[in-house]
Amino acid sequence: MSRERVVFAEQRMREALLAIWQVCFEEQPAPVRYFFETYFEPHNCLVYEVNDEAVAMVHLLPAQIVHNNSLIQAHYIYAAATLPEHRSKGYMSTLLNHAAEVGAKRGDEYSFLLPSQSDLYRYYGRLGYVPYFQTRFVTLSNGELRALAAGGRKSDLVLNCQQVKSLRNSHIVACDGSVLWGEKAISYAVGISKLYGGQLICSQAGEQFGYALCSATHKENCTVVEIVADEDASADLLATILLQVPAQTYRFRLPGFSSLFAQQGEVSTQGMIKPLLHNDGLSTTKSGLPYLGLTLD
Repeated sequence: MSRERVVFAEQRMREALLAIWQVCFEEQPAPVRYFFETYFEPHNCLVYEVNDEAVAMVHLLPAQIVHNNSLIQAHYIYAAATLPEHRSKGYMSTLLNHAAEVGAKRGDEYSFLLPSQSDLYRYYGRLGYVPYFQTRFVTLSNGELRALAAGGRKSDLVLNCQQVKSLRNSHIVACDGSVLWGEKAISYAVGISKLYGGQLICSQAGEQFGYALCSATHKENCTVVEIVADEDASADLLATILLQVPAQTYRFRLPGFSSLFAQQGEVSTQGMIKPLLHNDGLSTTKSGLPYLGLTLD
């Protein structure tokens, strides 16, 4: 009879967990090692073991959610993975149920995640998660972006992660249900983007700032993973994107409530949430446009 159990990760498991990640997500070694070197914390990772072998894992990354002008504790489910030969045995649902228990015990009021595929929304729905977060997607041609960047100048500004966090928070905090990330999460998102050839582009106009986390150009297309900017800094930011990341088409992911590219694009669900403490606080019925962003995907 096999011996099965759910345990917290240990440092000795790093190579086994790295192997699970690479197999399940078909990932190159460098970005996976980057996570384990910069973001991995054993107490934020649950592992399913079979006969002392790690066969599945899930990471619970700390975050905060805006609610009534205050912040509530939550966690983001990241890199949930089961080795192919151990799938369809209920290991992941067991891990996620344990994650909910662990989160509730440490004071997390919500668990949230971004399914990697659209058909996984149904799977996570069976585990208590509901579609919730909203992202506005705007696609612009090079010419359209140039028109919007008219008058902007290239910026050489570099913002550190604390500054990015402060700017992001100032924009996101106004929308109930939106996620605020700490400096560690922002540093990881920027670092992993750079490993794939992307970059963080910043701008300043007086006391106003902007930033855009851009992917490398792929087949003449660039994805702007997140863009946040004060009004006066936006033209310089767009002009710098055009110069630093030349592409034929730009696909922007931004908060639905952002004033950038107003009235353009489509808002769609990008992420799910699950209450852990059965409180009457945050509504999970999408009363507004709660934004997740920087989802580390």
